[in-house]
Amino acid sequence: MPQLDDRVRLRHMLDAAVTARGFVKGRCRADMGGDLQLQMAVAHCVQIIGEAAARLSGETQRRIPELPWGDIRAMRNQIVHVYFGLNTNILWDTVQNDLPPLIRVIRGYLGGDAED
Repeated sequence: MPQLDDRVRLRHMLDAAVTARGFVKGRCRADMGGDLQLQMAVAHCVQIIGEAAARLSGETQRRIPELPWGDIRAMRNQIVHVYFGLNTNILWDTVQNDLPPLIRVIRGYLGGDAED
């Protein structure tokens, strides 16, 4: 099992992913492009996921090889450092395609700690 700080960070990742998915529930890709508030809310959640991932120990990351740790950190860096060039299509795809497996994997890893 991961150290306590890693469990907290994994929980932060999980919470941010679930929140981002909630923001887009019932929405479509066009909404992301036309709603600045939605873009910023989702981008912030993805940024939290990447920041928490960057602070996880290498040991914990090795224990969860199903997640693309480098891609998660790179997405965070893109949002933070190229904020003016945020591609809403990539952000939408991330929330729709990448976050559901991340949620599933982290919930499975945390077990009972992942209950809502």
